[in-house]
Amino acid sequence: MRKTKNMYSKDRQSDDARRRLVRAGIAVFAKYGYEGASTRMLASEAKVNLAAIPYYFGGKEGLYHAVIRSIVAFGQEKIFPGIMEARKRLDSGNPSRDELIRMLENLMLHYIGLVTSDETPNVARIMFQEQLHPTKAFSIFYEELLKEEHCVVTAIVARLLKLRPDSQEAILNAHAILGQVMIFLAGRALILRRLGQEKFTGDDAELLQTIMQQHIRRIFK
Repeated sequence: MRKTKNMYSKDRQSDDARRRLVRAGIAVFAKYGYEGASTRMLASEAKVNLAAIPYYFGGKEGLYHAVIRSIVAFGQEKIFPGIMEARKRLDSGNPSRDELIRMLENLMLHYIGLVTSDETPNVARIMFQEQLHPTKAFSIFYEELLKEEHCVVTAIVARLLKLRPDSQEAILNAHAILGQVMIFLAGRALILRRLGQEKFTGDDAELLQTIMQQHIRRIFK
């Protein structure tokens, strides 16, 4: 059965409403948290009827999970190409120590680009809320984004330190390395105030990349 123009128009309207609600959800959940955000706030931000939330997502929780999946997709787009490349190299051979260090540096460069982006703050707030007060949605973050990232960084660090990748020491060392970049998200307001700026510039990102490379080489050389 062929779709009429009217049916295509309704599909486009539905897709637009869903996208607007997800964008609104990122802004509202970032500001108020899951518990503090109301469906009225979300509908108002998206400029849709209140009934649109249960209609398209089954309720606030369904919309929140859609927001989480959109953040996962954002993270996968920005980070996963480098992660998958590193995983493939680790699985297919025995990279030298210098190559392992370069792999780790390259992954950190991807993270630095992400944490200094103007797109990131609202996304980061929701991710940090899930770290501090996990909801049912944390499993989506963990299984579809965070676990693979953390495991690959841990595998590189474990080889550099000659540890088992499942050891507590390897996992904690990898987390410490990631934390050197993540602090620029968690402490974004502090560092921008110290720099006398409202946002990160391209020059800031380049300098941070250089500093991160220096830190990695001092740790593992």
